[in-house]
Amino acid sequence: MTKQISNALLLVSLLFSTQSFAQNLKDAYIDTNKKTFKKEFNHLAIMPLQVAPTVKPPETIRQLIITEITNKFIKSNFNLLPTEKITAIENQFKNLYPNNLNDKQNTTITEHTQRELFFQYNVDGTLTIQILAVGAPFSKDKAVWGGTSQKIKHRGDGLFSKGYEGYTSASAIRVIVADRSGKVAYRWEGGIEVMKSRNGTKFEDLPKESLWQNEKRIRNAIKYVLKPL
Repeated sequence: MTKQISNALLLVSLLFSTQSFAQNLKDAYIDTNKKTFKKEFNHLAIMPLQVAPTVKPPETIRQLIITEITNKFIKSNFNLLPTEKITAIENQFKNLYPNNLNDKQNTTITEHTQRELFFQYNVDGTLTIQILAVGAPFSKDKAVWGGTSQKIKHRGDGLFSKGYEGYTSASAIRVIVADRSGKVAYRWEGGIEVMKSRNGTKFEDLPKESLWQNEKRIRNAIKYVLKPL
């Protein structure tokens, strides 16, 4: 059910997102409200999981995120079309192209897949789950983003003063619900963990083996990204 994204339409937002994280739960609904949203988006197609190349969560974590989020939608009385239905359509179009698809071909396949999806199934829209690398705002070695916060590991003070602030790389989960035309009706993010430490004035990637180890942080991110529901 997972998919490593190379689609040019998605790369910009998946590689690194620096949008500000809204804190009012009503902001999750775009040009609609919770009551209307549930009426108009009762039947949703679960799109393949989108994962930014820089975050690299283990397969077990990917499946945990998918399962917990889709179960919450089901418990909230949404009717979900399984991802396998979309993947089957996508594979039909992929078979028309040679291996090592380029971005243009991937974009074409995505467009054809969605058109065929809406032709075959009377769904109200799509449910997309993304695992992202985001720009988390920090101040005094504390990052705050997507309903969570975390201290940044550091060595030395470098040239920083007491009032320094900026952005550091962190992981997050984003859930998007869009209508059949692609217009977004629901979008919300839940922060997971920072991905860098500070060494003086420089930020360095944390060791890969130290990431994705805190299941509590992951589950809290899942809980927060679904909180507006």
